[in-house]
Amino acid sequence: MPSAKNNMKDKGKEVDDNIRERMNLINSLIKVNKKLTEEGVKIGNIGNDGIPEFEVGLNYLPQFVYHLEEYEWEAVYDDGSVLRQHDLGGDNHYSNIDQKRLKEVRLISNFTTETDNQEKRMIVTLDWKTGKFKILNGRVGIDDRNIVEMIENNEEKKLILFRRVRFGQTLELGEKITETPEVYFYKRYFIGYENSDKKIIICLYPNGEVGIE
Repeated sequence: MPSAKNNMKDKGKEVDDNIRERMNLINSLIKVNKKLTEEGVKIGNIGNDGIPEFEVGLNYLPQFVYHLEEYEWEAVYDDGSVLRQHDLGGDNHYSNIDQKRLKEVRLISNFTTETDNQEKRMIVTLDWKTGKFKILNGRVGIDDRNIVEMIENNEEKKLILFRRVRFGQTLELGEKITETPEVYFYKRYFIGYENSDKKIIICLYPNGEVGIE
C-alpha cells in the first residue's frame, strides 16, 4: 500500500512536470508568434467596443490603422487623373477601373521600409501599355527578379487585381469550444494581367517580399 509520503512525492513530480511543460509551450508560442510576425501575420485582440486592435510597428502609416490594408491600389489614366482604392469620396472597387483609359496601376504599401531611396514606401507599378513591372523597395529573390525584368506584353489584356485574406479568431479547446479575444489576419495582394495565351501574376506579401505566382 503506497504511503502518504510517496503520494506527496509523486504529486510534487507531477506539478514539476506540468510547470516544465507549460514553460516549453510558452517558449514554443513565443517562437511561433515571432515567426508569424516576421511573415506579416497581424495578431491582436478584440477591444471592449468589439473592434479588433492590432499592435504594429512604427513604420506603419495611419492609413493602415484605418483600413487594415498593407497595400492600396492606384489607377493612373492617360489624362493624368488617378482613381484610388480609398478616396475622399469613398472606396472604389477594382472593377471601377476603366482599362481602356489606363496608363498604369500601382500597389503602394501603407508601411515604410529601410532604404536609401527618397521614397520609403514599397511600390509595385504595372505599365499597362507595355506590360512591364517596376518594383521599388520590395524584396525580390534573384530568380524572380530576372523573370520580372523580362516580362513584357504590348497586346490587349485583362487586368488582374485582387487579394487573399485569412482572418480568424483563436479558439479555446475543451469540453466546449469557446472563442478567445485573440484575432489574427494575413493578407496577400496580387497584380497582373492575362490574355489568350499569357497570364502573369505578381504577389505582394505583407512583410515586403515580392514573388511570381
